[in-house]
Amino acid sequence: MKRTKCRPVAAYDLATNAVFEMPRAKLGRGMIQVCPQSEAGLYWVDAKEWLFKSGPTIGPPLRPSQEGIVRIIRVIFGEVFDHPEEEWFDGLRRSENANYEIGMWLALSELYDEFAVDLSLPGRRELFRLLMACEHCPLHLVPLWFDRSVLEWEFMFEVIHGFAVMQHPELYGPAEEESEFLPS
Repeated sequence: MKRTKCRPVAAYDLATNAVFEMPRAKLGRGMIQVCPQSEAGLYWVDAKEWLFKSGPTIGPPLRPSQEGIVRIIRVIFGEVFDHPEEEWFDGLRRSENANYEIGMWLALSELYDEFAVDLSLPGRRELFRLLMACEHCPLHLVPLWFDRSVLEWEFMFEVIHGFAVMQHPELYGPAEEESEFLPS
């Protein structure tokens, strides 16, 4: 039996801001694809390192209402992004705008909840990665590099469209609304 060589993927080291190649088989479960501002392209990074950046604590401790919302978000993403509550709180305190970050996570959790209904666990993991790519990359780049081996092409575009509507309803309008430019 002939073995096929594992295709390398582009990864990004946050500590050194360097791009490097690694075998696709070595990607960990917590890896997501993002577009770092210093690079043009989509790269794999460790989600925990990317989303819970180290650095100085900027903001005050979260208010009880904010903590409650974060707990809800943790429950929704629990099986695909399971991190201790204190890491969430600490990461949000390092953000320049914790309210914005919490709102973004809440909106992403609503999209995830909507699209994850009929997916297997690997599908839900891939959906989480897709949503992270949407949040951290230009949307037109996401379908070009995203691995479609778990999620179907049409489903992926539904998610991307749902994300675009969530971010810019004034531009894209509700997903179920018919366009005057498309045939009925």
